[in-house]
Amino acid sequence: MNFSFNYVKLNLFTIISTLLCSLSLFAGEKLGGKISEAQALRPGSAWKKDDLLLSYAKYFDEIRNKNRERLTGHLHLGLFDDNCEGKSLKELQENMIHFVLGNLRENAHALDIGCGVGGTALIALQKNPSLKIDAIDFLEINVQKARKLIHSNNLEGRCKLINLDAHYMSFSENTYDYAWAFEALMYMDQPIVLQKVFGVLKDQGVFKFCDFCIKEPLSEEDEVFIREEEFMSLLKESDYRILMGKIGFKDIEIVDLTNRIYPNFIVFYPESKAMCKLIEQGKIRYILVKATAVKSSLF
Repeated sequence: MNFSFNYVKLNLFTIISTLLCSLSLFAGEKLGGKISEAQALRPGSAWKKDDLLLSYAKYFDEIRNKNRERLTGHLHLGLFDDNCEGKSLKELQENMIHFVLGNLRENAHALDIGCGVGGTALIALQKNPSLKIDAIDFLEINVQKARKLIHSNNLEGRCKLINLDAHYMSFSENTYDYAWAFEALMYMDQPIVLQKVFGVLKDQGVFKFCDFCIKEPLSEEDEVFIREEEFMSLLKESDYRILMGKIGFKDIEIVDLTNRIYPNFIVFYPESKAMCKLIEQGKIRYILVKATAVKSSLF
């Protein structure tokens, strides 16, 4: 695949931030012993061991999230389109949010899974005056920052922010019209979280999420890298279709966005040349999944 980085003109601040990100990640390798131990137990079991979970959380927060937030305030990739020339990375990330969420119905109630520092929730609330959101993240520091962001925009009355691991959601069933997750499920035990999401959605509720997935068979070395260095638990597109179908999701639509995120991938993941190589080789891709929770036949 041929990718071009000419779509976006990074300003000096972004370039400097990227260099700082790389230096911080290099320093963060000292955390590797505990991280590898925690990741070796995933998916699933690491979430039940507080000491190992804290090691993972410490890495993810202090290294990845801190430096991504330094770039733009968002913790996910941006989306390129035909009118992206000259746009900043932050504008591309906001473009991704608008593209994924689309038009939400009035008076909707939504669940933001892995809300990060609140950027997605803020944009969704500003665009939809009657929308209410419950936003969760398992890192307390992210939730604290998100609360400040929402409060500074006088939107706390429509957004509840909760420090919560998605694996342990206990919201009432049939609560939400929408749920979404931006690059979050790939760090989770997907069968558990997808079942939880289905339960809390209303009949005809819609779930949308962006993640990397496996396109071509991976070598054992690639699998170890993704699991123990990137902390991802990746599924195939067919795995999602089968798993979500069994749970009860219908109208499952999967859109390949790889070509539309790759130009800004190297900025967001400057430390991960191996990940870039896997994308270029066509072994993994970036997808948007949309599905509807159909429950009418269950009652």
